[in-house]
Amino acid sequence: MKKIKKIEINNFKGLYGKYEIDLASSGRNLMLYGENGSGKSSVAKAIKLFFQSSVENIDILEYENIFIPETDQNNGYIKLIIGDKGNSHSNNPYLLDNSNNKQIETYIKNANKIKGFLDYKSLLKTHYLNTKKVNIFELLIEDLLTEFINPRTENTIISDWEELKRKGNDKRTLEYKAIKQKDGLLSKFNDGVRELLNEIEIKTNEIIKYFYYDLTIKLHYNNVTIGKEKGFANKTIYLQVDFFKKNIPEHHNFLNEARLTAISISIYLGAILGNISTDFQLLVLDDVFIGLDTSNRLPFLKILDDKFSDYQIFMTTYDKSWYELVKSENSSNWKFAEMYVKKEPLKQFEIPVIHHKTDFVDMAEYYLDEKADFKASAVYIRSEFEKILKDFCHKNKIAVKYCKNQSKISSNEFWLAIKDDTKRDGSRYITVELRNNIERQRTLVMNPFSHHDNKPQFRAELRATIDYVKELKNTLG
Repeated sequence: MKKIKKIEINNFKGLYGKYEIDLASSGRNLMLYGENGSGKSSVAKAIKLFFQSSVENIDILEYENIFIPETDQNNGYIKLIIGDKGNSHSNNPYLLDNSNNKQIETYIKNANKIKGFLDYKSLLKTHYLNTKKVNIFELLIEDLLTEFINPRTENTIISDWEELKRKGNDKRTLEYKAIKQKDGLLSKFNDGVRELLNEIEIKTNEIIKYFYYDLTIKLHYNNVTIGKEKGFANKTIYLQVDFFKKNIPEHHNFLNEARLTAISISIYLGAILGNISTDFQLLVLDDVFIGLDTSNRLPFLKILDDKFSDYQIFMTTYDKSWYELVKSENSSNWKFAEMYVKKEPLKQFEIPVIHHKTDFVDMAEYYLDEKADFKASAVYIRSEFEKILKDFCHKNKIAVKYCKNQSKISSNEFWLAIKDDTKRDGSRYITVELRNNIERQRTLVMNPFSHHDNKPQFRAELRATIDYVKELKNTLG
């Protein structure tokens, strides 16, 4: 199975200079956090454009960063290292730049056919409409279903649709008469579309169930017909939504944003699941969670685990809480990175930066070993200590002293709940030796280093604290 192993982007849209994201030999999933304007959507756009170049020539210079000096112009590019999962010997570089403006590899073309690129603006196409009925004919036929195979013709939906439009314009031709025959292309197109829509409707409703809403959708297709004048009539696929088994007229004006977003995401993902199956499956989700509240984001992770486990998934978000939630729930096969902007005094504009060291332990070691900044290192290791405690209490449902204002619940409350707790068999979660070491380092290092304190600071004590916290992390899993 093919995976993207490394992403390299240079002078593209909001990205000034070269940016690299290493996804390891396994081709990890990517969760990218960034404030609005930090460049995360430029990363998502670059990946989409790269795969789009498998079906059309892309002029990469049209997307070049506007702030680069003349001496660096015309050198923007997108480069992906792609290979078999876990096999570095199969890796191959693929470049989209001024001289290589189209990808010809078959599996890249097939990955693009899946239509696995989704952003928040796309979601609005199913409900942000100033009409009484929601017509998604254009969205499905000319976007999501273009590469679906019509079971009645064995052609793609888009090729049949383009042929119909071409032959249906002139009533004087034999081609026009042929497509209108009982077994002609128009009839086969309508029958094939109806069959595909039934499948998508089933898959969409399966996904909606994950959100715990009593919602179902129906796709009403009344067959395309040739109009009295040039062109076609009945170009409609109406979206019907039932809420608690009751049809909701103008549901897009009745349901709240969370439910509308859940419906939209389900339609898109349902269409993707009904598409072609390839050995390179990619899902890029750029800030699609804006309309979902926290209670609906966890079910979304469940959908990805259950339905898209074979896909390589890239997600971006501006919501740090959501980012940390994904980080705590899915760490083994995910790469986590954060994007920020910094001001360049000489350039007078902001430049995005990517932080790859998002693990607090890594940051603590970085500031200790490379920057000799003991205070920064202590803050990071204390943050990791607190995160370990909270995650463990959450996953194991360990009772912690309650306070209505949760911000006033200190890490000490979590530590008191855990440090002497035992498993069902009576054995301790944390050994007495490790408990004592942690308590000593909390007094000597984590508390005084993290606050204004005149006590002398020693590298050895901080190193020992980091090692004990790492041991605690391994112990609590």
